[in-house]
Amino acid sequence: MEPLPGDFRVWKRRNGKPLRRSEEVIHLEAHDQPEDDESMIDYIHEAQISIMIAGIDDWFWTAYCFVDVYFKDEENSELVHRLSTSSRPMDPHTCSKYDLDRPIWNPRHYFLRILACRMEQVKQEWSNAVFQLFEEIEPCVICPSLCRYFTDLA
Repeated sequence: MEPLPGDFRVWKRRNGKPLRRSEEVIHLEAHDQPEDDESMIDYIHEAQISIMIAGIDDWFWTAYCFVDVYFKDEENSELVHRLSTSSRPMDPHTCSKYDLDRPIWNPRHYFLRILACRMEQVKQEWSNAVFQLFEEIEPCVICPSLCRYFTDLA
């Protein structure tokens, strides 16, 4: 697979393939877009989120959260420096949904809070992809049972 336009990452796997896969969504071509305009091409990018909480007991632990934000723009990127130095510091592990001033002291509860926030983020991305698909196939005739299936996913 060739690197995508704008993907200037120098890190690759040992076999030369990129770290994350990306697929052009050829089924969602914009009808009013010129064919040679590559700035409006849609892609689905593979991403990864890793969460780890390690410690010797319930009172001495550390949380790590690694999020692949390579394909996010600067405005939506999760920069820890920006989140922690704002006038109201937010917890970067929880997608900035909770204050840093109100921590959860139990590591298991904190892990579940992080996991819930990140799964909500994944659900939102999938919902956006399904919405885009429905926007493009709306003029087509769709089997009612298929519509019900995709509506339940969103």
